[in-house]
Amino acid sequence: MYDKVSKAASRMAVRNYLGVVWRFRKYSIPALILVSIGSIMVAYAPTLVVAAAIERFNSTVPSIDALVPYLLAFSGLWFGGELLWRRLLCSFSALRPAPCTICTLPA
Repeated sequence: MYDKVSKAASRMAVRNYLGVVWRFRKYSIPALILVSIGSIMVAYAPTLVVAAAIERFNSTVPSIDALVPYLLAFSGLWFGGELLWRRLLCSFSALRPAPCTICTLPA
C-alpha cells in the first residue's frame, strides 16, 4: 500500500515539476542547458587543458611561449564558465523585484 502511494506521489511531483518547466520554457530550458555548459567549462574543461599540457611537456621544461596557448585556453574556459554562471544568475535574479546582489555585472 505504502509503495503505491509513494509511486503515485512521485509521479505527481514529477508531472507537476515538468509542467512548470514547460510553462516557463522560455526561461527554464535555457537555464537548464546553460547551467550544465557552465559546469563543464568551470570544472571539467580546464582540467583537460592541464592534462594536455602535462602530456605535451612530459619530461621537458616548457618555455613561456609554448605555455601561452595552454594558459589562454585554461583561463578562457574558466572565465567563460564563470561569466556564463554569473550572467545567468544575474539575469534570473533581475526577474525578481529585488536587485541582483550576486555580482556587479549589468543585467
